[in-house]
Amino acid sequence: MKPSIGRISVGLGYVLFSLAKWMLRHGLKIQYYTIKAEELENLIKEQIDCYAWLWDNKFWFTDLETWKKIVQRDELNEYKKWTANRFDCDNFATVFSSHISEFFDMNSAGVALGAVIDKKSRKVVGYHAYNCLIVKNGDKVELYLYEPQLDLMKKAQKETDMDWAIYRTDIVIFR
Repeated sequence: MKPSIGRISVGLGYVLFSLAKWMLRHGLKIQYYTIKAEELENLIKEQIDCYAWLWDNKFWFTDLETWKKIVQRDELNEYKKWTANRFDCDNFATVFSSHISEFFDMNSAGVALGAVIDKKSRKVVGYHAYNCLIVKNGDKVELYLYEPQLDLMKKAQKETDMDWAIYRTDIVIFR
């Protein structure tokens, strides 16, 4: 009996996915922590005071040092370039969030949406999508913003100085 091409393709896809996952996680000893949706909602309200859509009841996350290593390994902005309306900020944020779920088994890279504020004039110059990460930092659980187009991570506040501009987070979606 001959194997079907479809079955070979599925098998090859699984092998390639497993290899990619192993390569991304190689050398990382990920310590997982969990937070319940109610606790996360309170943290979001306390730290950045914005709306939150939480699609799960429990969220898996890791510590700050591991997040930094994951971000260092993220090459999304190396192989994908910003293209208006085709692959722009919302695509970068959702793909990064999906990759964290897919390759690192965590649902703790939320998609954040908010205003971009010019640092000098303090005026809103546009709206933007980026990521919000749940992070264990010492004995605290905190939120960090991550800009997947620049590989920039900063502790989240209602208005977070992201070096080039200030991000005012209006809503975070954790899925």
